Amino acid sequence: MKRRWRAFGAIGKLHNIIKYIRISPKRRAGFKSILQDLEKQCVKIPVMDNATRWGSVAEMVKYGLQNREGIEMYCSKVGADMAEDVLREEDWQELQTVRHYN
Repeated sequence: MKRRWRAFGAIGKLHNIIKYIRISPKRRAGFKSILQDLEKQCVKIPVMDNATRWGSVAEMVKYGLQNREGIEMYCSKVGADMAEDVLREEDWQELQTVRHYN
């Protein structure tokens, strides 16, 4: 499934990252602690896209861009599990472009 999502480019990679974080309480807690260390004012569970909810992809992209530093730190901490989904600079630019048009 991860490979199929990666075919969607940066949005697919972000989807995989957020799904990985949300899949267990331990992972959510680890991500929340990173956001708290970064002194984010709003520490909440990542927003994930949903096939039945309008605008959910836009919300996921918005969340990802707002929490870029935390996502990057989390992916580097996790290491090999997220290696293929790590968002590069050009992926972040693609997400910024998507956000601009929504």
